[in-house]
Amino acid sequence: MPQDVTPFSLYRVPVHDCIFKIFMSQSEIALQLIRTFAPLHLLKVMDFSIFQSAPTAHADEQSGTTLSDMVYQSRLKGKDAADAFFLIEHKSYIPEHPIQLQLVGYICHIWRNGLINNRGLDFIVPVVLYHGEAAWPHQPLAAHIKGLTKQQYNFVVHFDYLFINLRDTSEETLAKKVSSALLLSWLLALKFARDLEGLTRNLPRIVASMDGEALDAGEQLLWRSLVWYIKKNSTAWATKSK
Repeated sequence: MPQDVTPFSLYRVPVHDCIFKIFMSQSEIALQLIRTFAPLHLLKVMDFSIFQSAPTAHADEQSGTTLSDMVYQSRLKGKDAADAFFLIEHKSYIPEHPIQLQLVGYICHIWRNGLINNRGLDFIVPVVLYHGEAAWPHQPLAAHIKGLTKQQYNFVVHFDYLFINLRDTSEETLAKKVSSALLLSWLLALKFARDLEGLTRNLPRIVASMDGEALDAGEQLLWRSLVWYIKKNSTAWATKSK
């Protein structure tokens, strides 16, 4: 087994956030994720000839910027079309408050930045990647306000997010849907991060991306990072079983 990768010592964050940051920092992997899970009508209007990381200093000043937030800038098709931003948020647990409250702060910051820099209003697609144990409440923000009926929902801020729900997506579905072996390995490792039996069952699929001759230096680093992640989770399982 490869040794632990040196960069991990720089990330004093939970292991799930760390592996997310490492994989999503690679624009090729991030774009593969978007292309795999975004609906066709969205993909049809996107110009992915531009797809580059953007500053993540958009986070709320009160809560601070976390390593689990990634932003990529692209554009819509058309001569005078708006810029597009993919705000990718990772969750390994159910947040205490509706996810929209976190996302809307990021969205407003990007909009303000666009206006200041004469871009106009940008098109922003929030993406939530979830692999927690509990069922995720994918509901409009208005559903969290007690006493409202659906007739009043239009008066509450509403936007949706691209929801990638690893918890409720079977490994067979992932294997059919995800064409990139390395991306599939990572998603399976996330999905079964707390399930030793499931991880063991899927190890053949996960290690299928480890071909030393076929991987370039960047891909080899991602693979070593994935091995580190699995080893960290294995240590946690061993500790809990004592």
